[in-house]
Amino acid sequence: IYIREPRIKWLETLAHTFLAMGEALLRRRQFDVYLVCNLANSPLLWLLRVARLAGVTGVAGRGKKVFLNVDGMEWKRSKWNKWGKSYYRLAAWLAVRSGAELIADSRAVGDYYLRKYGKKPHYISYGCELWESKKPALLKKLGVEPGEFILQVTRFEPENNVLLTLRAFKKLESSKKLVVVGDAVYESSYTRTIKKEAGEDNRIIRTGFIYDRELLRELFCNCAFYVHGNEVGGTNPSLLEAMGAGCFVVARDVPFNREVLREAGIYYQKDEEDLRQKMEWALRPENSRRVRAGRVMAREIIRQDYQWDKVANEYVRLFGKEINKK
Repeated sequence: IYIREPRIKWLETLAHTFLAMGEALLRRRQFDVYLVCNLANSPLLWLLRVARLAGVTGVAGRGKKVFLNVDGMEWKRSKWNKWGKSYYRLAAWLAVRSGAELIADSRAVGDYYLRKYGKKPHYISYGCELWESKKPALLKKLGVEPGEFILQVTRFEPENNVLLTLRAFKKLESSKKLVVVGDAVYESSYTRTIKKEAGEDNRIIRTGFIYDRELLRELFCNCAFYVHGNEVGGTNPSLLEAMGAGCFVVARDVPFNREVLREAGIYYQKDEEDLRQKMEWALRPENSRRVRAGRVMAREIIRQDYQWDKVANEYVRLFGKEINKK
């Protein structure tokens, strides 16, 4: 079932979830589990709670369970003004009191909820595939060659540090190119600055969003290394994809990234010069053995802990355990 929601920045998530809940409730479908994603939707969990108390078919009854995947710490994102941040803090407070079982894809996020609210979410990681390069010739579309470019894939938001990457790279003395994949759905002064500064260095290639999975796979599999600037949220899908493709990763030094990457990459502080030095380190021939080892280690971490089959089985196991509770 596909549900269309209004394209309004502040309301898209809530509107889509509200319509989806309406679909589930009004058609009186029989569900054992309701899984709601994104903390922003926590106020709507109370609709399910009211429906259960009212005896609405499909919600009421023994074994019916509601789960909320809280995602990351949205109130820390700079794209939200004080009202948006306050809303997310309120949403977290409501979530722990909604009666729903909480799920976090990051242990660091789970630890926060335990410290702040005394409620620890169930931990189930995000998932990823293991990628191999199959069509490196696709890179010619972007004017790059295997091993001759640095990669970053992310939305253009301040906490993802795209501008920091650009400025550090512009100070790097290297013939390598920088490929930046991504954009922002809504224009801002930050995105305009990124586009301006990217245009000042002909080594920088800004692709916009890429929906061609084959081309994206070749970028990940053939980059010299990957820069991961995200510093807010839980387990980041782009970081997992980079690791699953065997990238060496230079990551922003925050707990969420260390939890996933561990010793497979190196970390930088939020400082242009520090990032430039880490980029330079990753390109030095004398560090190539460490870089190769990091690539192998990254893939092994994905193989052991972040495969989709493992993630799906953990959801099934959790749902089965909870709906069978008396």
